[in-house]
Amino acid sequence: IREWRQSAPLLRSRLLPRSSRIEDKLLDVGLFVDFICLHQQHKSGATREEVQYHAALDVMDLIYGHEHTSVWELASVPGKMPRKYHHRGWACFESCIAGNKAYPEDKVYCFGEAFDPDIEATAKATFLRKYKHRQAPPCSPERFADMLWRCEEEVKNLWAPHNKMFTEPKDKTYVVAKFREAWEAQRKVRELDCKGLAWGDAEALQLASLLQFYPNLESIHLTGNSIGDRGAEAILGALFGSSVRCLDLSDNRITTTGASAMAAALPLAARLEIVFAFANPFCSEETARWQLATAWHAAGKHKPNLVLDHFALRAK
Repeated sequence: IREWRQSAPLLRSRLLPRSSRIEDKLLDVGLFVDFICLHQQHKSGATREEVQYHAALDVMDLIYGHEHTSVWELASVPGKMPRKYHHRGWACFESCIAGNKAYPEDKVYCFGEAFDPDIEATAKATFLRKYKHRQAPPCSPERFADMLWRCEEEVKNLWAPHNKMFTEPKDKTYVVAKFREAWEAQRKVRELDCKGLAWGDAEALQLASLLQFYPNLESIHLTGNSIGDRGAEAILGALFGSSVRCLDLSDNRITTTGASAMAAALPLAARLEIVFAFANPFCSEETARWQLATAWHAAGKHKPNLVLDHFALRAK
């Protein structure tokens, strides 16, 4: 907590709402420590503790999934404990909800087995960067339910009482329904910021399969990844009927093969107005550049809005 408090002013633009950025110092923040902050002993009747417990459950998706909350996952468990962090139903819910939040950069951290408070550096932002959670593609309700099923199958092989995903069996139904409710809100974002995440074609394909579920999406930022031909083709192909206007695929690994596939998919992306594709291998091939530029013009799109060179960025 001390390191976060000292580092947060350096990260204020991402950690705090815009209305808080005008302050010279970090505002006070609320801290929710899961399990400790919730009454765990259920009692019969509408007791104060029971009312508070259910009220907290109703907003659990906001605590972990809202774009203005920061999440610390304490994923380390004692070595002799057979049921690990990912074998726990609520932990899976919280991790996936946090990963789905809008603009998760510098807002989700995972402290696993390597974390040792006695030897950690105290270099403020350096400490946070070390444990910044690697963002994965969005997790849909169907994927979440499948993940729970697979984890549940693994847990069944453990000995009692560790062979259960949920301490309360009824929590599974609640968690699945709550995840779907949160997904309905999270998928209404206008922008997906996925820059510099070391994603490859596998992650791009997973993202492409979900783009149809984002009705308000206007911008996708994928610069600085390792997306190749298959991933680029899948992303462009998934824009059919979508409202995406801006796509950034710069600084990836798209070759001439991928450029040809992108050119073929451009007519399907009717609302696409701007594409950044510079710093890809195909950009050094005149034939591939000409093919993509020709397809862009044939689709009736504004020529300068296809950016294939770094120096064109100044004008943009």
